[in-house]
Amino acid sequence: MKAFYDAIDILLVPSRQDPLPTVAIEAMARKKLVLGSNTGGIPELLGSKRYLFKVEDSSSIETMLSEYCNKDTYEFSSYVEEQWQRAYGLFRSFSKRTYVNSIISGQLKEDRV
Repeated sequence: MKAFYDAIDILLVPSRQDPLPTVAIEAMARKKLVLGSNTGGIPELLGSKRYLFKVEDSSSIETMLSEYCNKDTYEFSSYVEEQWQRAYGLFRSFSKRTYVNSIISGQLKEDRV
């Protein structure tokens, strides 16, 4: 899968329903921009409406894809970095262990997402 992610610039997740988030998380971890449909847990995973398009709306997908393909390198990289930071913060082993331990100890931190 690393070769696949390294060969792309953008991953589209055009799901009608919430998919397993593994593919999006893996792409974000490989510093690839992820754009997804506004359904299920995808908005929470991506963290910003700017990465979401309407479900089952090919025009919305086309518009968004065109918008990101026309960004300058610096701006595009800043979005990729934002998503990478989110994936790193939420899904690395240390973060998950800390979150689970806070639940167990009764000191759940509300600012996780």
